[in-house]
Order: sequence, then structure tokens, then C-alpha cells
Amino acid sequence: MQLPSVPTSRAWNVAIAAPLAVCALWSLLLRPELVSLAAPPLGPWAGYLYGHHDCTLAAQSQAASIAGAVLGGLLLVAYARVRSRTARVSLSLVLVLWSCAWATAAALSVLNTTS
Repeated sequence: MQLPSVPTSRAWNVAIAAPLAVCALWSLLLRPELVSLAAPPLGPWAGYLYGHHDCTLAAQSQAASIAGAVLGGLLLVAYARVRSRTARVSLSLVLVLWSCAWATAAALSVLNTTS
């Protein structure tokens, strides 16, 4: 019996990008504007795209939003620099979780602009 192989780098990249793509589609459904496609990279600041500066998730939770942005940046730098396969898989898993949280923050921020 053989153990399953470790997913390839391409599979991890797709897993990291998938929540952001789903968030972009969600944002486009909520706010059918071209600018909605830029919501996922902005995360909790996505409401700024629509002129809602007070309603964004970042305005309600500034420390958590900044911490999430810094964590994401550090994870991306570490992911680009690490060479060990074990460390790369671990970082990929953490990046997938971060991507889900970041996309959720963006989706909630866009949802908050519809009210």
C-alpha cells in the first residue's frame, strides 16, 4: 500500500487562488460592476471600492485587518523563499487558510455595502 503523494506546487497555487476567485464572483453577483473584480485583493478594505469608508470590515476591526495583511505578506514572502518540500507544504496549507479568511473578509465587506 502506497501513501498518497504530496500535491504539486500547481495544485497548491490553485487551492490558494480558489477562495479569491469565488469571492470575485460573489462580489460581482452582489455588485455587478467591473470594480467588483478588485475586491478580493483588498480583503477587509473592499468596501472602499464602492465609497463605503465607514462600513468596511477594516473600519470595524482595524487591528485584525492590519494583522491579516501583514501575515499574508509575510506568508507570501516565506512561500517564495523556502526551498524545503516539507516547509513548502506547511506554508501552502497556512496560505490556503489565510486565503479563505481574506476572501471571507472581502466578501463580508462587499456584502456590507449593499445595505
